[in-house]
Amino acid sequence: MAEARDRAAWNRTFALEAVLFNAFRGKDDEPVDPMQFYPWPLPPKREKPAKRLTPELDRMLSEIYPPKE
Repeated sequence: MAEARDRAAWNRTFALEAVLFNAFRGKDDEPVDPMQFYPWPLPPKREKPAKRLTPELDRMLSEIYPPKE
């Protein structure tokens, strides 16, 4: 629970840092994304496995949504 509270506090902090940075940046500077101030490594993105259609589900779907002719 302490770790969650710590991360919540940091989430507010780095979001505020990005707002302040963007508010006082120069005209030629690019705006920053708040995630640039994120202090921990980002978790790897997981790809969802594709769901396979069973013959029964395929039949039910073709009854609901008939193929266009």
